[in-house]
Amino acid sequence: MVANRSRFVAGFAPDTGYYCEEMPQAARLMAVTATSTGEIEMNKVWGLSMAAVGLFMLVSGTMKSEFAVYQLLVARSRILWGEGNAVHRFYQVAGLIVVALGCLWAAGFIWK
Repeated sequence: MVANRSRFVAGFAPDTGYYCEEMPQAARLMAVTATSTGEIEMNKVWGLSMAAVGLFMLVSGTMKSEFAVYQLLVARSRILWGEGNAVHRFYQVAGLIVVALGCLWAAGFIWK
């Protein structure tokens, strides 16, 4: 549908029912980026999976969990962060960031 980065070529967008030259700019961009509903559904799956991993990091960092996977992560992080609570604080902050990005991805605001 796109001839180059700055110009659209006339073509039919089946998901909207319009020709590209007749569509408003925002709808034209959406027709080019969102190719299928399967792709959108997978973005929801991967976004929610990412948010779940971030939630695991956040909760484990807050509770200083004894779960084996978290302890392996902490053991590797202690090389950089040293002894103390800095490792757990790092996993809290990183988990919060991963949760936020995962939710934005699942909602379709980023990484479409």
